Amino acid sequence: MIRKTPIAIGTALVAALAASPVMAQQAAPLQVPAKSVPVPADVSPQMSKIIGLPLRTNWDIHPKDGAAWKPVAEAAKP
Repeated sequence: MIRKTPIAIGTALVAALAASPVMAQQAAPLQVPAKSVPVPADVSPQMSKIIGLPLRTNWDIHPKDGAAWKPVAEAAKP
């Protein structure tokens, strides 16, 4: 078993803290190409129809409270 001394732990901590800003500057966003995902074959025909529908407009909006949800819900009505 390797014994960790306070000096070794301190040195590792300083090295980690010094490297973190450098790594944050070099990190680029992950680019993932669009993919087609098939409808599962093991669901009912009714569910298959729902799963196969295109995403609704503004599907990625996450309102913070009920008042902010109201216009989103109204826009989603057919």
